[in-house]
Parts: sequence; structure tokens; C-alpha cells
Amino acid sequence: MTKIDYAKIYQKQMLEMASESKETLIVRKEIIIDTDITDSQLGSIIRQMYRAKCESADEHIKHINRTNAD
Repeated sequence: MTKIDYAKIYQKQMLEMASESKETLIVRKEIIIDTDITDSQLGSIIRQMYRAKCESADEHIKHINRTNAD
């Protein structure tokens, strides 16, 4: 394989990893067990965390695709 082939494989793997990262979310136990936070607030916090993670992954995917286009 040539150097270019390795770069394409690496980029493809990075795209797959960024897409897969949107399938899970890790929440610190301190957030879950905080008794000052209601279940409704906890749900909102988790949704915000997930949206932020997805936006970050999407930005990473865009960056990889821009780099790939160059």
C-alpha cells in the first residue's frame, strides 16, 4: 500500500469512529445522584450533553471531509 492509501484508510476510520461516538453517552454518577436535580432536569441535562456530543462529532466529520476534499 502507498502512503495515500493509508491516509484514506485512516480518514475512513476516523469518520466511522465519529459516527459511532454519537451512539453512546457517558454521564458522571455525580450528575445522576445529585438530589437537588429533578428527573425532569436530569433529562434536560442529558439531552443537552447528547446534543453537544453530536454537534462536536458532526463538526469533526465535516473537518475530516474538508481535509479529504483538499
